[in-house]
Amino acid sequence: MRINGTTKSLVANHLAESITGAITIRAFEEEERFFKKTLDLIDTNTSPFFHNFSTNEWLIWRLETLSATVLAFVAFCMVSLPPGTFSSGYKKLSQISST
Repeated sequence: MRINGTTKSLVANHLAESITGAITIRAFEEEERFFKKTLDLIDTNTSPFFHNFSTNEWLIWRLETLSATVLAFVAFCMVSLPPGTFSSGYKKLSQISST
């Protein structure tokens, strides 16, 4: 949250100064420069959130892959064991609890 507060204050300050000096900015035809600086500040503000989101997605994908691998291994072991080792209710219970 500290990074968000620090970078958001730069965006808010730049926006307030741009609004206050809008007449001067237009008089010197510097709209493009101020617009580019605003986008750069917004990119700086949103960068930590993007990295946090992409890290979370990566972790979710890894955990889902691991879970599917374990489920497939357990299902294969239950099927490959001799009949009568597990009751059908126990097999179904293991499938339900793993999903």
